Amino acid sequence: MRYFSKSLLVVYKMSETARGRALIINNNVFPKRPELFREGSAVDVSNIRAVLAHLNFEVDVRRERTAKEMLKDIQDETENPDNEDYGMHVTVLMSHGGTFGAHGVLYGSDVKPVSFSMSLICCLPTTSSTWLGNLKW
Repeated sequence: MRYFSKSLLVVYKMSETARGRALIINNNVFPKRPELFREGSAVDVSNIRAVLAHLNFEVDVRRERTAKEMLKDIQDETENPDNEDYGMHVTVLMSHGGTFGAHGVLYGSDVKPVSFSMSLICCLPTTSSTWLGNLKW
């Protein structure tokens, strides 16, 4: 990561063959609540994956993750020592959110809530030194 002194703009290293990593978590089937099925989300995943692959990202797709598994997937991703080799990281969380009147949550496939702020805390440089200096979305 470089800083331009006059403009304070941050420039992230994006010159590697694999410019970054992406984690996509897609929950579209909720066994305890079949009426919550998210029709069309597979197409969304395919489209997002294609765009990221076109941008030379390594993409890892996880499907039907419980709330606990979602947080573990995010935490494992932040602790991956290979992150130091990438200039950028993208995390895409696809699920129902706030469905039952709760705000600031996404639901695991077990219909248990994951606090959106908890998923962000996992991504902080203070939580994971491998992401220090990398752009995250």
